[in-house]
Amino acid sequence: DCFTRPGAAQLVHEDKAQLSADCEAVRRLEHNKPTPLLDLEYVCKVPIDKGTVVVVDPYSSGAILAVNVRTVHRKKLVVVHSDPNSPIAALVASGTDVQPHAVVLHRGDVAETAAAVAANAKAGIACVPGAETGVILADQLAECLGTRDNPSRLSAARRNKHLMGDAVRAAGLRADRQTKATRVEDADAFLNSLQRFPVVVKPIESAGSDDVYKCTSRGEVHTAFKTICGKINGLGLQNDGALVQEFLQGDEYVVDAVSRDGVHKVVAIWKYDKRAVNGANFVYFGMQLVNCHTGPESVIAKTLADYANEVRNALEI
Repeated sequence: DCFTRPGAAQLVHEDKAQLSADCEAVRRLEHNKPTPLLDLEYVCKVPIDKGTVVVVDPYSSGAILAVNVRTVHRKKLVVVHSDPNSPIAALVASGTDVQPHAVVLHRGDVAETAAAVAANAKAGIACVPGAETGVILADQLAECLGTRDNPSRLSAARRNKHLMGDAVRAAGLRADRQTKATRVEDADAFLNSLQRFPVVVKPIESAGSDDVYKCTSRGEVHTAFKTICGKINGLGLQNDGALVQEFLQGDEYVVDAVSRDGVHKVVAIWKYDKRAVNGANFVYFGMQLVNCHTGPESVIAKTLADYANEVRNALEI
């Protein structure tokens, strides 16, 4: 799964026999002597036999993470639900059997929730979100419990697309022009200042392409705004207005990285294959790995990696 795979290879060929042979070649490389394909270096050579992992909102892939805490890492697992009544609480990955040592329901008081977690934890606590809805509470709990964390003063900017854009721009970095519209008049004022189409209208807090609209007229903007505003989005949150942004033409990339104490290591860069299909403007057909080491793509990759790391610094990740 996505938590245990060390990498990805995409093999394509018109001949099925050749494809099978290529797969076997990769398998042989995995066990090649004396230099196997994978060179594993353990950060912690001696397993730690104590400690508790707190997973806030173990939904979707976060459920797999929670299971791994118990079955792979053999740590004590405490599950926290940021909103016990959230409709996405049912989105537990199929086939996962989360069996925490303790369950804590957050009722709105962070200090009270942190005390409940501490009462059920052994020494050495890690606090991580298991879904996007758990990011802010996970940061707050980590701060209360005194463990490694992302500063909670910027938690909202890491979750809220409008605030994120403002934080990135305040750090002197390039960011697309945008406005948070809580009324149609707010959207109109932004359109008057931008003076060009298309624009993108989307929820302020959501994920993926949930209710993301590419609008080519003022009327389409109004329709998108009315569709989004007040609706319960894919994260189970009610949309408080909508975000209106300038449309950026060109390729879209995602930069994967691991960060520890402000040091960022980019591990992969992907290029989206995203097209307009059947009236939908943003349909994902897949992703391709970018060659970060040689050729013209490597220049693009360095620019993307440097910019993404500056954004992470601006958000104090």
